[in-house]
Amino acid sequence: MLREIGLNAHPVLISTRDHGMVLESSAMLQKFNYVIAQVQIEEQSILLDATDPHLKAGMLPTRCLNGNGRLISKENPRWIPIQCMEKMNRMVSMRLDLTGEGHLKGTVDESKAGYSALTTRKTILLEGNEKYAETFRKNNPHWQVSNVAVSNADKINESLGIKCEITVNEGVQVAGDRIYFKPLLTEGKNENPFRLENRKFPVDFATPIEETFVASYTIPPGYTVEEMPKGAIVDLPEKAGRFSFMTAVNGNAIQISSKISIRKPVFFAEEYPYLKEFYNQIVSKHAEQIVLKKTN
Repeated sequence: MLREIGLNAHPVLISTRDHGMVLESSAMLQKFNYVIAQVQIEEQSILLDATDPHLKAGMLPTRCLNGNGRLISKENPRWIPIQCMEKMNRMVSMRLDLTGEGHLKGTVDESKAGYSALTTRKTILLEGNEKYAETFRKNNPHWQVSNVAVSNADKINESLGIKCEITVNEGVQVAGDRIYFKPLLTEGKNENPFRLENRKFPVDFATPIEETFVASYTIPPGYTVEEMPKGAIVDLPEKAGRFSFMTAVNGNAIQISSKISIRKPVFFAEEYPYLKEFYNQIVSKHAEQIVLKKTN
């Protein structure tokens, strides 16, 4: 079909993630189990799969992101990397007011793009907005959620938006004349996903990852900030990833920003210690608390 409309297209044989990797040095036909298309437009090579209508052009199903594939061509058959520039991209923005009794109330805006939007978008279009709103509430049991609004669910080339109002009655401790809370609330990393001391196999995220959390807290009258987490920047070797954490106080408002970027999908076994320590630093920083003190 692509050739019929005049495009320079070729089939590419691949092995899906659950089928295993293909060794280029000893590849056999039975090692492949899937076919995608490659289109060459000027200097740009685009990989396409037509099995999912929720994929935008240039995105492949996650199951296809698995090493290299064999491009079939009479003129130039070759191995090509099965990669996608789209990320697992998620951003959460909160604007919350804190009361002297330890309650938080405000709005949450969540934006999803790339592979982060794909699964959620399919769920919303399959189940409908109302059922998704119920699922959203169940997935956030520590929040009292109301007025869930979804935008761009049917626009695959735009970011998926989820907006709601929340009240949080847990996670904030009031003790005497002080208030304690973790600034990322339930969005923080509570434990390191990499617990093994050593690893013999690669860590495969499938796609690059970008997770951003931004929050603004209005502190109650009569309180001042006594302690705040310090800012931090942690980099993986060879710019493979970065964690940045920033804090600021502006009058009676506290601003928090946390961003985790994993810039490549696969980390080899020898890189594992750096990745493990990277997440140790994230967990440690996300566990730090803000302390407010009553002044009158």
